[in-house]
Amino acid sequence: MYDFIRLNLPFDQLLIEVRGQQKVIHCLHISYKSDRGENRGMARMEYNIIK
Repeated sequence: MYDFIRLNLPFDQLLIEVRGQQKVIHCLHISYKSDRGENRGMARMEYNIIK
């Protein structure tokens, strides 16, 4: 899903959010700006969330 979106669709942020030292995947975060300016196209595979 991550690669498909990254290669084929416009997005503002595309993040695979991970938790803990073992980097367990928590979720796939996707955001898109439809009317608030230009999409940044920021993609990260291991975006650490603190918890």
